[in-house]
Formats: sequence, C-alpha cells, structure tokens
Amino acid sequence: MIKFTPLYEFTVQEKTEKINKVKKEIDGKNVTVEETEIVESPVKVFFKKPNRRDEEDADLFFAKRMNWYVNEHKLMTKAMLYNKYKDSGGLVSEETVKELVKVYARIGETANEIALLEAAKKNSPKQKIKLDSLKEEYANLQKQVIDLQQYQNSLLAQTADSKAENDLYYWYLFNFTYTQKEDEDPVKLVQGSEFEIQKDYFYNLEEEPTDLYNQMKKKVDLMAAIWLYNKGLAPEKFKELMDKGGE
Repeated sequence: MIKFTPLYEFTVQEKTEKINKVKKEIDGKNVTVEETEIVESPVKVFFKKPNRRDEEDADLFFAKRMNWYVNEHKLMTKAMLYNKYKDSGGLVSEETVKELVKVYARIGETANEIALLEAAKKNSPKQKIKLDSLKEEYANLQKQVIDLQQYQNSLLAQTADSKAENDLYYWYLFNFTYTQKEDEDPVKLVQGSEFEIQKDYFYNLEEEPTDLYNQMKKKVDLMAAIWLYNKGLAPEKFKELMDKGGE
C-alpha cells in the first residue's frame, strides 16, 4: 500500500449503476427482474505533502524545463529579456515611465474630485456633466495603466522562466494528487511515468471530463497552485487558503 502524508484532503461522490435482482409478480407469476439503481460512493482526494527530496526533484525539473525552452525553443529568460531592453531604458521607455507617473497622479486627482461631487447632497446640471466627464476620464486613465501592465505581462509570459514555472505547476498537480476509492489503495489522479505522457493524459481528462473529475477539478487546480507559490505551508495554513479559495 502507498504510504504518504496528506497535506490536504477532501471527498467527492462517485455515481455508479448497481444492478439489483428483484422478485416481482407479473401476470400472476413470480419472476426475478433486474433493476438499475444509481448509488453514490465516496472518493477521497489527497494532495501529498512534498518532502525535501521531492523539492530537490522539483528544482531539478524546473531547471531542466527552463533550459529546454532556452535551447529547444529559443526563448529568453527574464534576465535575458531585461538585458536586451536595458539600453532603451527597460521593457518600457523612459518617456513612457514619465508619462505613467503623470497618469497615476491624475488618477488620484480625478478620484478625489469624483468623491467630492458624489458626496454633495445635490448637484447642479453643470456639476452632473462634470461628474460624468470625470468618471469617463478616470476609466480612460485606468485603461492606460492596464494596457501597459498587460503589455509587460505578455512579454514576461513568453520567457523560459514563466513557461518552466507553468510546467512546474502541472508537475506538482500530476505527481502529488491522489484519489482513493473505498477499500482500495490511493492512486495518482494523472497516470504516466513521464511528464509529457502525464500532460497528454491530463489534457484528455480536461477535454472529456467525467462527473467525478468535474466535482474535484477546482480544488485540484487550487491545491497545486497554492503549493507552487507557498511552499512549506503547514496543513492548517494550507487548509485555510483552500477554504478561502486561495485568496
């Protein structure tokens, strides 16, 4: 039997068909008929607590995947990306940074003006027009900031580091998520000895999910994500984050 320390566990219900033989009287004769019954049985889902050796394997996996993205796919690391753009002032130009400072300052000003007008018990028609104008300006200023953040994030998302980190998330999910049916040993949710085989298995599970998987999917995703960004959590703290939805 597989032995491990669960960091977190929860239970879902698996629906199966059970065929029962029932004696009935039909046309004055006693006959045995088969009736199908839908029964539910509990299935436990575990997230195995990674030990020190597991974390050493995780570090090695991350390094290999990052190296693979650099050498096989010619992606840059974040450090390489910043170095590439350093001569031009970074991922965004110096002029853009100065403009962004002005935008943040104006966001604060418009927010204050909006608060003052909304706090007034009664606004004149002119003040109402001014309020609408300020709200529109505020929304446009926020969009400028969001657009720049999305541009930076899109650049960083295509780096070898980010790709390898995403793979590490799946590596934790594949290798530390177990299910256990009644009177059976725990088994890995995702089958396969190699990462690429596991990934294919998982993608098929995502594309054609069973009712059982649909019940556990959200928590399964969350368990791996919480551990990826909060390694070393005690079980009670891990449970607290799970209960809060990872917030």
